[in-house]
Amino acid sequence: MFVRIVCTNQLFSDLVMVLIIINTVVLALDSYPIDPIKDALFGKINTALTWFFFSEMVMKLIGLGVTTYARDRYNIFDSIVVVLTVAENIVDLSVSDTNFSYKGAILGFRSVRILRIFKLARNLRSFIIMIEKISVSIKDIANFSVLLFLFLFTFTLLGLELFANKVKFNADGEVDLVNGTSFRPSFDDFFKAFITIFMVLIGDNWP
Repeated sequence: MFVRIVCTNQLFSDLVMVLIIINTVVLALDSYPIDPIKDALFGKINTALTWFFFSEMVMKLIGLGVTTYARDRYNIFDSIVVVLTVAENIVDLSVSDTNFSYKGAILGFRSVRILRIFKLARNLRSFIIMIEKISVSIKDIANFSVLLFLFLFTFTLLGLELFANKVKFNADGEVDLVNGTSFRPSFDDFFKAFITIFMVLIGDNWP
């Protein structure tokens, strides 16, 4: 079938990769405030790229079939991103930007465009290997993470017992436990104590 040959061709994959890179560069060029002419140009480019990726998804569905297409988890990821970006384009065209109540929803949809860069992982074997190694490492450090949390929790409780509401200073820098105030990193409550122990652990502002 002609569509199957096209969508499985290496040149087609290379073209998709180039367009993803262009899409990423266009998103990186966004700024605030931005010239209205540039904003309109970037919008047109993003819209054109969105419909190209939509066409790519349709071609793969026709050429590979729904079952074969769905077997590849990267295809599922692609389809979710494409559907969300198409929805963003439809919302953007149907709602005026002057309507403030819809701006948050439109911006939320636009942020999904960034996820297209992960489509490059399909053609970059080294990137896939790196992700697999990271996932294995995360599993291996799970026990250490639990131990680290217990360490933080224990020393947080110890700090509450020893230093809670015992280090306060007035405006003159003198110790005043009645009318004084404590520093932001302190042991006056559990949350502040936990953050303080974490700051000590990572050496933040240690002097």
